[in-house]
Amino acid sequence: MSDSEVADIERRIEKRKEGIESLLKEHDSSLKKLCDVSREINFEAHLVKAIGFSDFIFETIQTRFDDFLVLLNSGYLYQEREERDYQLLLKALCDQCESDVQWMRVLRQFRQMEMLRFIWREVNVLTSLRQSAREISYFASTAIDVSLSFLSALQKQTMGTPRSSEDGSEQSLCVIGMGKLGGKELNLSSDIDLIFFYKDAGETDAQRPIENQKYFIRLAQQLIRVLDEVTVDGFVFRVDMRLRPYGDSGALVLNQNAMELYYETQGRTWERYAFIKADWVAGDKQNTETFLEELKPFVYRKYVDFSVVESLREMKLLINRQVKSKGLENDIKLGEGGIRELEFIVQALQLIKGGRKTSLQLHSYYEAMDEVLKLGLISEEEHKQLCECYTFYRRIEHLIQGKSDKQSQMLPATGEEGELFAWVLGFSSQNSFFEEVARCRLYVRNIFNELFAENKEDASKDGKPIETKVSDWLRVEEQPIEFNTDAESTLRLNEILKSFSSEKLVKNLSENEKRRLDLCMAYLVCKITDYENPVALIERVIQFLRVILHRSVYVVLLNENSVVFDYLLSLFQRSEWMLDNLIQHPFLLDELLQLQHHR
Repeated sequence: MSDSEVADIERRIEKRKEGIESLLKEHDSSLKKLCDVSREINFEAHLVKAIGFSDFIFETIQTRFDDFLVLLNSGYLYQEREERDYQLLLKALCDQCESDVQWMRVLRQFRQMEMLRFIWREVNVLTSLRQSAREISYFASTAIDVSLSFLSALQKQTMGTPRSSEDGSEQSLCVIGMGKLGGKELNLSSDIDLIFFYKDAGETDAQRPIENQKYFIRLAQQLIRVLDEVTVDGFVFRVDMRLRPYGDSGALVLNQNAMELYYETQGRTWERYAFIKADWVAGDKQNTETFLEELKPFVYRKYVDFSVVESLREMKLLINRQVKSKGLENDIKLGEGGIRELEFIVQALQLIKGGRKTSLQLHSYYEAMDEVLKLGLISEEEHKQLCECYTFYRRIEHLIQGKSDKQSQMLPATGEEGELFAWVLGFSSQNSFFEEVARCRLYVRNIFNELFAENKEDASKDGKPIETKVSDWLRVEEQPIEFNTDAESTLRLNEILKSFSSEKLVKNLSENEKRRLDLCMAYLVCKITDYENPVALIERVIQFLRVILHRSVYVVLLNENSVVFDYLLSLFQRSEWMLDNLIQHPFLLDELLQLQHHR
């Protein structure tokens, strides 16, 4: 770093060390003595880096110095925590509480010191990103589970025990952790995305019974309040419930039958994406895991599912509009080439192929990436680069949030902030730091575009891109299409296309179905004269299209994968028997998807 950049950071550190030295005098001690005692763990260098970078650590040490010394002397500032550690610690603290208000205060105070520990270890590279994310996730899931047990016991005292109307068995709340919580990949300031449900309808066994749904809605509301409400001691985790069935307009808690019916009849592609990482985090573990296992056919289709690409492409377009409208271009998560695109890359491959390749049904980004490499879906170099970019981004994300314990993913500005990030991350200057960010963003963007780009195959024989043939197809009733064939065949091809375009089946398609058909017909118009007897072939293709028009996954397959489309054309040219079989059994088209493995 330049001399001026180093001087700026040294002045910041010295000023803060003076503040801590002043605090230590009140404890009849000194910073030097504290550092000498902890010399074997390089405490002074770690303290310098931690207070020099993080406003949160500096302020927390000042306001809760005794608690900081307890954390230091316990050794946990320099030790990893596993899930069992959090279970023992939080259960012991909760057992001392008699009310929800008392538990809220204790839990928030524990969270504040745990955040200091997370950030201290992150700034000083005392842990790997994967371990850090796991520990934050372990803390979150344990806080949810211990809080739920505590609140359930309190509520039973006044409202009775909820029972199944089928067999009278006791009912419990099931809590699914979505997104990074389910994947054990939370960041320092993550929201926690939850979905609640219970197994059976029924009522409580109190003198004045209430329905199970009302009972569990109240319990869920109390759980959210304990975790999310901001008090004088802060909060624990922001809770987001928008991924539940029907979103904000839906009931906070449903029974399992209602959940299954919703996903069977109304589940959308973005919800399939959301459930890739879904896992049990609290409450009734057996019922939760049974439900998630039963939901897998909704998440992962038995065929190689290219409809995912279209849906995720649309999701990314919506995110891009949000980024632009809100000025989030420098958001390390949502901006171009950022964390969200890295996640889309691997999760799209999971959804596309995970129905047949069950080894892809994984929660962790790194584990899924390793499996994607193992299956040959990306090269070793792409795997290496994408994983390194992900780790680099997530570390930046942790530092952004750890600086002031605030939820943000915005890259630091140039100047003092840029200097601090370059210093902590070990770059020679802030320029080299920002150059590495730019390099990663460009690399990720290129890989993302390659996977999610619209299907843009070779130009047609008249030199026009295939997309321009959409308008030719749309205007076929008013203006004949020029085909590279004899006049009689051209006339007949136009008559067939005009007749098909005016069919009631086509006219009644939804907007999305019509758009997919238009792309499919544009490709057909481009390719049909590459084959012998195009008139007979186009009749066969249209015969097949009539069967699959309302089965969007097959139309999307043809649009997304020209190899399969071309193979289908060649089959129909050679064999009416194949056409008849596919018309009777469209699912046989799934087998053609295996061609993708040989592209």
